[in-house]
Amino acid sequence: MCRYFRFVIAFLFLLSCSQRQKKNTASLKNNIPIQITINSTAGIYKETMIFNNTKKTMEFGTYPVDSGRYYSTMSYHTDSPLARVGIFSPRTNLTDEFVDIKKLWDSAKTRINIDLRWVLIDRPDEYKDIFKNYISLIQKSPIWKNYFKKNKRPDLSKVPLEPIFQEGNIYQSFNSFLKTFGYSIVGYSTEESYYLTRRFLQANGYDSTLTIPMPLIFGLRVKHE
Repeated sequence: MCRYFRFVIAFLFLLSCSQRQKKNTASLKNNIPIQITINSTAGIYKETMIFNNTKKTMEFGTYPVDSGRYYSTMSYHTDSPLARVGIFSPRTNLTDEFVDIKKLWDSAKTRINIDLRWVLIDRPDEYKDIFKNYISLIQKSPIWKNYFKKNKRPDLSKVPLEPIFQEGNIYQSFNSFLKTFGYSIVGYSTEESYYLTRRFLQANGYDSTLTIPMPLIFGLRVKHE
């Protein structure tokens, strides 16, 4: 499973470097004209829109295992969080993104066949609501406490974070949102974890002495209900 997840990440990166661009202007609900830029190649479909000076990007990927019949991976990214005193801070809640995710998804599903297995979104520390849930999860996690007893700074190359994510549903709101499209979260995958700095924690209103691991690459495994 982790091998497939790595393949998903690598495939999206390579294909995104050679996209052919098409433009489409769509007038979506609430009568707000939004320009959606469509990029497509064999294996990847990408939509980008700019609203309130913020760029939102959604990509769908299909792979040899799918035989081109459908797109099994979706990634969503909003502009990098605003920098505050040289430190990136969460600018928005993930729940605030639902309206734009829906607009892009609704647009995409009229053009491609979608049958998702993975959803890739920004890291937990890039959304206020998810970050708050994640900090609470780490502090309460029996698995993390067990590692922490043995070593005050566990070697993250030997500590899988997936079991910790399984302990608490920090993406409950997003899971409810996915269900409106017929999907639910069934697992997690992480790669290349690191520790948040004291300066970052303090700048975002958290105890700077906390030891908080964070996955650099993060994905949600989903299934069709």
